[in-house]
Amino acid sequence: MNIQLGQKVRDKTSNFIGIAYTLDKHCFGCETVFIMPEGFDDIEKGHEISTAVVEVIDDGILDKLGYVPAIKPMYEPGERVTTVMGCTGTITVRSLTLHNTFRYFISLDNEKTNDKREMIISFENLLKAAKD
Repeated sequence: MNIQLGQKVRDKTSNFIGIAYTLDKHCFGCETVFIMPEGFDDIEKGHEISTAVVEVIDDGILDKLGYVPAIKPMYEPGERVTTVMGCTGTITVRSLTLHNTFRYFISLDNEKTNDKREMIISFENLLKAAKD
């Protein structure tokens, strides 16, 4: 399914209808879309579902955006990266947002303890490929 952010979409399993707000690629290959009801900014009212069960209804708010969010990512889920703060980890989810930016969800390494933490980075220039 080729979904563009800003299009009006429908979850075929629940009939939930809204605007495609984020497209997420997970490290195990699954792709999901976060759907926001039209006219709402409250993320609590949104709905995330696999792109496999979503259909495009129409162009939604594409004409109001003035652009199609479709930038190329620098990193893919599963890649190991180091942040500018020196934290190293693996990208678990890459999320393209309606605002034409990427968010990277990173599962951080913690060699000193078994504590697993996750970090969200919204600017690619704060990351670099890890040297393992």
